[in-house]
Amino acid sequence: MKYNLTIILLLLFLSVGIAQPKINELNTDDFMSIKIENVLFEKIKMTYGDIAEMETLFGKGKVNIANKEIGEETREFNYKNGLKISFGEFDLNYTKPSIYYLKTNNICIKNIDLNVGDSIEKLGNNILFNKQTDGGLSIMFTHNNDDCCPIIIEFDQKTKLITSIEYAVWT
Repeated sequence: MKYNLTIILLLLFLSVGIAQPKINELNTDDFMSIKIENVLFEKIKMTYGDIAEMETLFGKGKVNIANKEIGEETREFNYKNGLKISFGEFDLNYTKPSIYYLKTNNICIKNIDLNVGDSIEKLGNNILFNKQTDGGLSIMFTHNNDDCCPIIIEFDQKTKLITSIEYAVWT
């Protein structure tokens, strides 16, 4: 019985370990230097979804405001170049609005400029690949191993070309 319990516990711990995403950790300097469409990611965050400030950074875009009537306002900024940035938490008194989703065609990480359509080989050989639930692979970057808010780079498994670059806050 003791032997069976030990094996069950070992299998449980192994399955939990395997389920954890493989993350490429960025130190604070690397994270603070990330650029989206040649604008510092931190500068975008510091707009707190202000329409005029976002226009200063990216020009005119389409802004969709939703859920204001129920006290859960969100703002989605869409630009002709494919950039999409969504902010939320406008109605909360204890926090400032923040980005909860971003999709871009261009990002600069660790001084490596990446575009949708580029080869993931631009990132070098020391990249960890995250296995997705559908069996595919992606590349995830986070600040100091914080897995709540990754930058996710998806790519075609055969061609190794980037198909999507996103940032998402997982709650």
